[in-house]
Amino acid sequence: MVLMVEFYRRLQRGLAPAEALKQAQSFLAHAKRETLYDWFTEALALIPDTAVQPLLRVRQEKFEQPGAEQPFSHFYFWAPFTITTL
Repeated sequence: MVLMVEFYRRLQRGLAPAEALKQAQSFLAHAKRETLYDWFTEALALIPDTAVQPLLRVRQEKFEQPGAEQPFSHFYFWAPFTITTL
C-alpha cells in the first residue's frame, strides 16, 4: 500500500514512471518506524472512507510496537515491482 501510494504521488509531481518507482522503493526501503507511523496518520486524515480506515489503523498499530527500525529494508518488500510499457 505504501509503495503504490508513494509511486502515484511521485507520478502526480511529474516524475517519469521509472524514476517515480525508484524513489518510492527507496522511500519504503529506508523508512523508519516513526516515519511509517506518521505516514499512516496522514493517510487516516486524508481518506474519509470509513471502510478503509480500520485497515489503515491496523497497519499503523504495527509501527507502534517494537520491531525492526526499518521494517521494509529487505528487498522482498519492494523489488518485485517493475515498470512495463508497450
